[in-house]
Amino acid sequence: MTANRLCQPQSKLGVWDRWLTTVYLPSCRGLKLAHMYEAMDLLYKHSEEIEKAVFFRTANLPGDCKERI
Repeated sequence: MTANRLCQPQSKLGVWDRWLTTVYLPSCRGLKLAHMYEAMDLLYKHSEEIEKAVFFRTANLPGDCKERI
């Protein structure tokens, strides 16, 4: 879902219609559209915290800079 939103942003339904037919994910065979909506809503609800965590895990900043941000 995240890769889809980064590569070719579309609506949530666009993820369901296009992405799952082009990606091999055996663990998602029983996935329902409602599950996708719930997962994306949960990610969106916590997006600020997630973005901050990803930034600090991937940014190459000196230690004192991280404390000031």
